[in-house]
Amino acid sequence: VTYLPKKSCQSAQKFETTFRKLKDLIVEQKLIRKIQDKSAIIGIIGLGYVGLPLALRFTETGFHVIGFDILYKIVEKTLKKAGEA
Repeated sequence: VTYLPKKSCQSAQKFETTFRKLKDLIVEQKLIRKIQDKSAIIGIIGLGYVGLPLALRFTETGFHVIGFDILYKIVEKTLKKAGEA
């Protein structure tokens, strides 16, 4: 086991913190770029009265959307209402 002086440990912790912040910033910038060029894939859980119209709106603006719901009857009912409007 090698022990580092306290100052070295603090420097290593600062480096690790800075590295994590930089990594988070890069991930954030990638997400922003994907949203701007509409290559982000939107996932919506629950396709009822809120989820389905939200999914439709995202597709209208050019996003690829994946929706999920366990209650098919609610989705079917919402789709029928959307077709009547």
